[in-house]
Amino acid sequence: MKNEILKILSFCLIITSLFFFYSCNEGNKKSADNDALTSGKLTVYCDEALYNLMETAFKLHDSTFPDVKLTRIKVNAREAMAKLLSANSEVIIIARDYLKDEDSLMIAYKVKEHPEMICAEDALVFYTLKSFPLDTLSQNLLSNILINNQNLSSYFPGVKNEPRFVINNYSSSEYANFVSLVTKKKNIKKKLTMFTGSDSVINYVKNNPGTIGIGYLSQIAKDTSLKGIKISYLDSAGKYIFPHTVHQANVLRRNYPFIVPIRVYLLQDLKNKAFWFGMFLSKEGKVQKYFLDAGIVPVYAQIKLVEQD
Repeated sequence: MKNEILKILSFCLIITSLFFFYSCNEGNKKSADNDALTSGKLTVYCDEALYNLMETAFKLHDSTFPDVKLTRIKVNAREAMAKLLSANSEVIIIARDYLKDEDSLMIAYKVKEHPEMICAEDALVFYTLKSFPLDTLSQNLLSNILINNQNLSSYFPGVKNEPRFVINNYSSSEYANFVSLVTKKKNIKKKLTMFTGSDSVINYVKNNPGTIGIGYLSQIAKDTSLKGIKISYLDSAGKYIFPHTVHQANVLRRNYPFIVPIRVYLLQDLKNKAFWFGMFLSKEGKVQKYFLDAGIVPVYAQIKLVEQD
């Protein structure tokens, strides 16, 4: 059976790289203006759940703009958004939108929504060790198990012991997306085991067979000891989507229900270093190619599906 992989067209890589270079040097601006964009200091607060993924992108920025001292600080999603809302950060990288209480604060203090760029699409996934006897669930059954505290083992005789669901803590973007995308903000009755940090969740799953981790595709895509559980679901038009392999190709084709944009939020709508940093992540060809190779979907690059034996 042939597998589908994603490829970015090489022509598009050249165009995006040239676009970024041209944008940074548009017109005949004074050298002092260009220096202000390509030198100095910039601090980015990065969602802990994305930090391992973004490290290579940060290094690509370092090598492209060696005169910009980029300080990257790993924080949980709640802390990242707090830095932005309190105007203590020019730019953050996060795997979720505003939460309800953050929206309320913005309304109360008349804070406008921040400029936003989406650099890639990830996915919230349920993952296990390869040896786990289950590889497919329906979204409806998953919701019943989590919301109504039903036993997964009662539906699948091959699952001898009721699995423990493991997830990052309440302040994480994983938990926020879990509540928003999976349980639709309904009360969760199933007991969840929580850790501080996505790496701790992954390590627990690896060391405790029979557990189900909840995290991002980018966290497990290259880990051959783990597998994502395929999810069948009804799309927005009520059409049944049969379970597909948890893979970037099916995220691209919208054959997976829990797609998560990776967002770059800016404090101000200005053409400053923070803006060009966001542009670099979301439109620079070599960064988009890196996201592709990391197992997620680059948003700006032109992509085609290629069959491979």
